Amino acid sequence: MLMLTEYDKKKHHKAIRDEGREEGFEEGRAEGRAEGREEGRAEGRDEGQREIILNMHQDGYPASEISKLTHIPIDEIEEIIKSR
Repeated sequence: MLMLTEYDKKKHHKAIRDEGREEGFEEGRAEGRAEGREEGRAEGRDEGQREIILNMHQDGYPASEISKLTHIPIDEIEEIIKSR
């Protein structure tokens, strides 16, 4: 029968903690990268919509028509136009 000394037990527990900690770090990094990519995509979509709205407004489309064509609420359209 194998007997673990107190030193071996502590060493074993430390190795398990270290392994768990490393797995947690890896999971956290992967989640952070995924969240960052999604935030970047969302910002890109928002910027693209903003650009389209401003171009349509510059071409003479009224806010109500832009809202109807883009399916974006008119108050958001007007806010984007004002913030230009």
